[in-house]
Parts: sequence; structure tokens; C-alpha cells
Amino acid sequence: METLFINPVLHSVKHVLSQSTQGKLEIKTGKPRVRPPFEVSEGIISGVLSMSGPDGLASTALSFSNASILEITRFMMPGMDTYDEHMLHDLAGELTNMVIGDAKRQMEDKGLHFQLSLPVRVIGPQHIIPHRANAPIIQVPFHLSDSMFYVEAVYQKLTTPLTSTGDSWTSNASGITATTTPSPT
Repeated sequence: METLFINPVLHSVKHVLSQSTQGKLEIKTGKPRVRPPFEVSEGIISGVLSMSGPDGLASTALSFSNASILEITRFMMPGMDTYDEHMLHDLAGELTNMVIGDAKRQMEDKGLHFQLSLPVRVIGPQHIIPHRANAPIIQVPFHLSDSMFYVEAVYQKLTTPLTSTGDSWTSNASGITATTTPSPT
């Protein structure tokens, strides 16, 4: 996997969670692994964001267990006693959007450009995360004090660059069109 892609994603996870919790949430990165494509997710709720650019297709997911999204929420919203299930689902999608928005900025500084889709939430036990790129899925666990969550990243470098036509990218060699709606980041 391109380090220009994965390193900003991993850095952004720590940066966004540190900023969102005023540095009170301790986060440790675990050992990465290649996840088989149809393996069931470790989490109960996942935020997934697809990306397309002139040189590649990518997808990133943050997959949270109930314990991890609750732990993050308690640090982000101290003083709240109860947390609505819909609020937790929305937070998972918003954290995905924030992380990828920050990573996108870092990638652009290094010459890697993408248009982002809107984040998609996949909810429920035993779900499969729908990555939209054909490449190995790198899964990295992040350990919190009482729980853990996972970040997955996929980057497919294209052999024939895509050309931009507004909100979509087209490859002249294969006729592939990936239509995206840019995220407001």
C-alpha cells in the first residue's frame, strides 16, 4: 500500500481523536494486518468513505465496537449520562468524515488528490465493510483504555490515470466511471 495514503490516515485518527477529546483519550496503535476481503467486521458500527482520484481509488473505514464508540463519546461529551443509539451511529459517521478530511489535506500536501464520497454507515453485528477498491485491505487496531476499534484502508493505484469531468473520474482505457459527490471538507 502507498505510504502516501496509509500514513496520513493513521496520523489523522490519532490527531482527530486527540483534538476531539482535548487530549484526554489515550490511543495506542496496534499491529497492522492484511484482512481477507469478505471477513466479517470486528465492529458493530462502521463508517466507510470511498475516494477517487486521477491516480487511484481508495476506501477507508473506521469500525467501532459498542464499547469503543461509548468510550470515545464519553470523552468527547463529558457530563452526559445517557447516549442515544442514533447519536452513537451519527458520531461514527462524523468521526470517519473528520479523519478522512484531515488525511485528505495531508495527502494533497504530498501531491495525492482525491474526491470524497459521503460517509456511509454500516450498522449491526456480523457486517462486511464494502470497500470500493481492488487491493489488499490493511486493518490496524487502535487500543483505547477499555476497548478498541479498527481502521481499514485500501488503495488501488491505477495503471491508466483517470481524467476529471466535474464530479466524476473516467478512465479512457477501460471505460470505468466512478461518480462521487465531493464531501464539504
